[in-house]
This record gives sequence, C-alpha cells and structure tokens, in this order.
Amino acid sequence: MKYSLVTISGLPGSGTSTTSSKLSSNLNWSYINAGDIFRALADEADMTLHQFGNRAETDPTIDRDLDKKMIRYAENSEPLVMEGRLVGWMTKKKKIPALRVWLEAAISTRVNRLSLRERDSQALENMKMREQSELKRYKDFHEIDLRDLSIYDLVINTDSYSADQVVTKIKHRLTGDVNC
Repeated sequence: MKYSLVTISGLPGSGTSTTSSKLSSNLNWSYINAGDIFRALADEADMTLHQFGNRAETDPTIDRDLDKKMIRYAENSEPLVMEGRLVGWMTKKKKIPALRVWLEAAISTRVNRLSLRERDSQALENMKMREQSELKRYKDFHEIDLRDLSIYDLVINTDSYSADQVVTKIKHRLTGDVNC
C-alpha cells in the first residue's frame, strides 16, 4: 500500500462514518473518529452536541485539545483510518503522509441520512446550525476554509455510489490507482 493512513472528511450525512467503518474493517486497520471524541466530550460536560458546539465557538481549547489527540493518533505508525472534518487539513499542515479523502452528498441526501440515523425530525435545521458553527470555528481558530477541497487526493460524491463502492474507490487509490 502506498499509505498507512487514510483521512476521511465530509459534512454531516455525507457517509464518512459508514465509509470509515467499512474501510477499516475491510483493511483490518484501526479506526479513530473525531466526532465520537467530540460527542464524548459533550457528554462529559453534560451538554448536547449543539450546546457543546456553541461553547467551542468561544473556547478554542476544545478544538485544540481534540486536534492534538487526533495528530498523536496520526503520528502513530500503525495503519489507521481517521474520520473527522479537519483530519485531512491537520495531517496536511503537519506534513503527515496520508491519503486524504473528502466525501460529499446533496443536502437532501445528507438530511435524509441524518434524520434516519439520529431520529431527528429537525435534521435540516440542526444540520445547518451545526455546519455554520463549525465553519466559523474552523475559520476563526484554524484559518481553514472547509469548502476548500484542494488538499484532498480523492473527492467522492456519495449520492452516486453505495458505501461498498466508495470503499472500493478508496482502496484502489491506496494501491496507487489514480483512475478510480
């Protein structure tokens, strides 16, 4: 394999969790999810994800601590799939070799996936608030425009492919096939 680290990023509902889980299982690699860590921190603070996201807008230490944890994982030499909105950017800035993947999907697809997964009748409103919060935080605290996809080696629209097809595309790129 060309890489021993794959970062998978995308907006909520784009398929990052499903893809990351399937890819790590398929490759028998470890898997770290920044969102799970962030949710656990929200739970520890006895806050909802939305409330914790709002706190993170004014408290840069939340994101910085999460970033440090994710970079430590990335610097480990074991094969690893990392999922998180900023993990591609973090590994790029730290010059850590990785296959950087961005998954995207239409807003209608993402809302449908989120409403099913989270049983949330307000999925569209909550998703928009979450994305606005994250875009602001990433720009203010990291000087990263999440809409800039130029750092990614592979951008896949998951509207058109099953999760297994997305995993296959990533595996092809891992082995050096640039025509996937």
